[in-house]
Amino acid sequence: RRGTGRRGHMGAVKRMQKLLQARKLEFDGRPAAERERFRQAFASGDTKGRAKLDSSGVRIALAELGLRGSTREEKDAIGELLKEAQVCVSINFFDFTFQVVPQAEQRLQEIRSPKLHRIFATYDPTNSGRLSEASCLKALRRLAHPSAQGAIQGYLAAFERDFRKLYDRVKLVDGSVDFSGFLELANALDQERIEFTRAVEHRAAQLAQLPKQVAARHFGELAQFRRLFTDDERLGDGAIEGGQVLAALLQSGVLPNAGIVFDRTLSTVEELQERRLFRFADFLGMVEKCRDQEAVSLKGQLQHLLATRWPPPVNRDDVPKVLKEVADFVDCLSPGADLPALLEEANRDGLEHFGLPELVRLGGRAAELARAQTREHEAQTGARLGVTAPEELMSLRLSFACLAKSGRVGLPEAHTMIRGLDEDLDPQDEEIEVLLEEVAERLRVLAETPMGAMESTMSESATRPEAPPPRRSLARGDTASSLATGVGGAKALRFDGYLALLSMIAGCR
Repeated sequence: RRGTGRRGHMGAVKRMQKLLQARKLEFDGRPAAERERFRQAFASGDTKGRAKLDSSGVRIALAELGLRGSTREEKDAIGELLKEAQVCVSINFFDFTFQVVPQAEQRLQEIRSPKLHRIFATYDPTNSGRLSEASCLKALRRLAHPSAQGAIQGYLAAFERDFRKLYDRVKLVDGSVDFSGFLELANALDQERIEFTRAVEHRAAQLAQLPKQVAARHFGELAQFRRLFTDDERLGDGAIEGGQVLAALLQSGVLPNAGIVFDRTLSTVEELQERRLFRFADFLGMVEKCRDQEAVSLKGQLQHLLATRWPPPVNRDDVPKVLKEVADFVDCLSPGADLPALLEEANRDGLEHFGLPELVRLGGRAAELARAQTREHEAQTGARLGVTAPEELMSLRLSFACLAKSGRVGLPEAHTMIRGLDEDLDPQDEEIEVLLEEVAERLRVLAETPMGAMESTMSESATRPEAPPPRRSLARGDTASSLATGVGGAKALRFDGYLALLSMIAGCR
């Protein structure tokens, strides 16, 4: 019996060796770029250098390959796969390559198929089940995510260069493609996006000569930060001045536009710029400091909520309700912001339950996304009011931060602004309240007026000055009211309202 057991064990070992050898041969037959991509992905998850991945390492490695999922359903599917991977305790390189990755790809494909089918049907109006080459390319262009136009142009251009060759592989006898062929092309497009994004991130790290640890901490956002940094790089030697650092931090959403964190960052920048300029690594250091300080503030507010109203762990569906009770987080949201969508984008790991550390990380990421959206909205408002020069907008941001420590302009701040422009003016609170209401109405009109029409109106007003607007109550809808409302219902204006208020006060002088 002992001999039989030993022979059985030896037989199992030999079968494993044969399987390992077969997988090695198959892997070696893949293109060199693909082999390197898988090796780097596995290495990113193997943080302890054990040549094995635990469930956390599998998540990191899949994310490196672009298989993290973008919607809630996709993230849930990856989460289920990781739970299954936990049963194996640890996963070696070939298990990851030949089992985990194909399973992840298949599950994501199953989820994405309905969306792909809808796009396919849009370009197949006759319901023939076929697309021409031109229609297929249009459908794939539509499939590309519309929120990052700069990045899209890069990977789409690379994909379109190879499109004809890829199309020829899947086309039918009549020269068209069916849905199966379209799926294959969609997968190729997604792979091009993943490869392009990864290459851009590595390129950003190389250009800045970042240490590996710094590049790893910011991988996934380096290209975005690098773009903001180089947009302000006017010195030609890879360095920017303090004002440009603040502008880039604000634009990225990392830095709030007023408050303690802004004041501390401004002091640090002013102190350092007296001695030197800022390189990209310095900028990333400022990003980390801002995030650390924001995390401390957010943690304090969340601790109170979790101790009194929302005992942890907090369910995924309850997270929006919790964060709506955090004043600092609410201040980040622009009117009409889609909070669930922001949180879903910020929930990179697809977590279902959140303790305090997870809520702090999620809230911080979502706050940055919300601020970045708000900065775009503010820049558009400034442009509609004639503030187009970045230096002028930054100067106004500094004035706003000095005036509105809470990030809002209410009755006291508006009174200070008016007295600062004309000491003889001493308006009553009721008059300022009406003025704030008029500002909210003007913001609503600005938001609804096309840029071309607004520029025409501004041009006419510049040549034919109008009388100051009458001091009267305005009938306004919910939109205008919300634009002039702060936390708790008190009338207050954000930075875009501050710009409109300045414009109206100047017109009344």
